[in-house]
Amino acid sequence: MAVAQVSESMFTVPAGVLEQIGDRINAYLQTLEELPFKRDGAFPYYLFHGADQPIYGTVMIFHGYSARPHQMWRLADYLFKAGFNVYQCTLAGHSQVRPDLYWPQVHLKPEIKEPLKAKVRKDPVLKNFFGNIKNAGADKATTPSALQMLGLVRRLQRLDAKVVDLILAIERDYDPDFDQYYDSNHGSPKEVRMKAKIERKIIH
Repeated sequence: MAVAQVSESMFTVPAGVLEQIGDRINAYLQTLEELPFKRDGAFPYYLFHGADQPIYGTVMIFHGYSARPHQMWRLADYLFKAGFNVYQCTLAGHSQVRPDLYWPQVHLKPEIKEPLKAKVRKDPVLKNFFGNIKNAGADKATTPSALQMLGLVRRLQRLDAKVVDLILAIERDYDPDFDQYYDSNHGSPKEVRMKAKIERKIIH
């Protein structure tokens, strides 16, 4: 992208480039408008300075997994006023209100999940903890402290030695054990790597 340097830290973006980027984002927004089950405040948006206004750069903002782009408007507004162009994207599928249908899903395989659930039901502490989350709703439940979380993990580990492996398999990027424990509707780590290789070939 051609830019005009106006100082050591600031530059301007040509009008044609801004127009091209804006057209592409607007075209994408139009496709979202045509989708069923639209989610309020969950569409991506952008704040761009004019071509004649120097900027420090462009910031891309990512919302949290259960949040939506417009919840980040204060940060976006602050960055824009501070001299940045801003693009607030939407995570895949989050523009629609049916998480079970449209959001990327990862689930423990039934042959692992069901025996673990049965063991948890027999432990009064774990049963109470997960019961409170279910009754309160994931968005209103109290997050345990780091020490409490460690205690819960150790308690789970006493029930099933594989618990730490289950946690690591989902937290590590491209963990080879992921497919052994989880089902996913957006591809296994192996499939993700293959798609990345194909995309790199297309780009280059």
